[in-house]
Amino acid sequence: YPTANIDAPATAPSGIFAGLVLLRDHDYPAMIFVGEPTTVGSIVRRAEAHILDFPDEDLYGEPVQFTILKHIRDNQHFESIDLLLKTMAQDEQTIRAYFS
Repeated sequence: YPTANIDAPATAPSGIFAGLVLLRDHDYPAMIFVGEPTTVGSIVRRAEAHILDFPDEDLYGEPVQFTILKHIRDNQHFESIDLLLKTMAQDEQTIRAYFS
């Protein structure tokens, strides 16, 4: 799941969300994570957005804004990357249904 990343404000809620990413003057539907990604060994708070159906291209340095629309689930730690990816696939389906 390629992501666009930004610093997460301390006041932003943690979890997985359906949202929009403003990029190049266009809003794109996205799966947004806010929090500490402890499953991959990080304790740095951040916001990451996987833009649905967006080409896998390098967005480094591109200005982006995230808008959270709907809470999907709380952040959680997974015992394996495989379990994380399986859960992310389920989250993606939930978010696609939200946007349809």
